[in-house]
Amino acid sequence: MVSQLLAREDLETAIAKYGPILQIHPDEKYDLCSIEWFLSHSTLVDSKAPTSSILHPTELQLPGAPKEDKRYYFTIEDAVKPGNFDTAKTYINALWSEGNPYTDIQFWYFSAYNGHGTARFSSLVFNQVRNQGDVSVAPLGEHVGDWEYAATRIDNATKEMIGVILSAHGKNTFYDQATVAKLFEMRLECSKRYQVVAAKWLDGTSDAYAVPAWVDYPYRWGPEGTAISMDSKTLGEFIKAALGNDAAKLIDTPIVLLASELLHIFVRADINGAAAPATQGPWSGHY
Repeated sequence: MVSQLLAREDLETAIAKYGPILQIHPDEKYDLCSIEWFLSHSTLVDSKAPTSSILHPTELQLPGAPKEDKRYYFTIEDAVKPGNFDTAKTYINALWSEGNPYTDIQFWYFSAYNGHGTARFSSLVFNQVRNQGDVSVAPLGEHVGDWEYAATRIDNATKEMIGVILSAHGKNTFYDQATVAKLFEMRLECSKRYQVVAAKWLDGTSDAYAVPAWVDYPYRWGPEGTAISMDSKTLGEFIKAALGNDAAKLIDTPIVLLASELLHIFVRADINGAAAPATQGPWSGHY
């Protein structure tokens, strides 16, 4: 049995009806931006030929496949890290795989920079939380360029939403329609500022979408192969957060000394730039 496919009109109707609203946390320092804005404020570095690096590259100047290890990446100035929300839009990868009775509409979002993480530490006494505190783990988690996505799954026959897929820290979770109705407040938007950049089953037809050149850029969107180490002062802040008021009984020096003894546990972390969306599993249906 051949699965019914969505026409371009069906796809755009589903986007208008089920496109999500992305709400930015008020404390977020690094906003979304468009690819066009990012390219106009970045440098494409050629690690094999640094003098050939391109300041403010255009889409057509980006290298395509096949990927040559870690040859290319982007760098940005500090002033670019906050992004530019006025230019932001969602980039849509509409994914249908042969035999599937549904189509996944993936909404991809880009930020010029990903900020540091925050760790919550608790101290337990007889299995009860005694003290709890949040501590910045800067610079852990920081990197140039960040891609995130959410998806809605559309039934090809009924054109209705089956469920949603949400991603966090590399984990993809599917929520069916009943769960969505129970746990989420569905507000229908993301239908005004978007660009469909992939819908392969429409290629070669009159409904085909133009694919921007950056989609085929296979390298990371920031430096690769870099790493940072956590210092003892930062780890000392973790300990103080877990101890809560009890930390006041100790002066900073012993805490830092204790942190130094524990530091090998938190030696280093990679801060590679975000992988190109087309090279990530969900883009090709590998959730």
